[in-house]
Amino acid sequence: MVSICNVTPVCYTSSRHRSFPVFKKQHPDIQLNVNTNSREQIQESLLNASADYGVYFSCEEEHPILDSRILDEDELVYCSKHDLLSDPGAY
Repeated sequence: MVSICNVTPVCYTSSRHRSFPVFKKQHPDIQLNVNTNSREQIQESLLNASADYGVYFSCEEEHPILDSRILDEDELVYCSKHDLLSDPGAY
């Protein structure tokens, strides 16, 4: 069985060494073809049935038609050599 999965570039980078090997081990009979696209393109490809799965980061509410599930939760970390939070007008 061949399945098509569309992912955003950031998700692909973070998942290719962690999630995809686990998926392949759990589902050895599925050949997973992975394409990178934007969130909007991923949703459209699912709606028009040109993809079987989609993975992307989202802070938005779930799509009204698509079945969505949280796969993982990551931390978003702010880093800077300047304290921009205490003086945002400095830059």
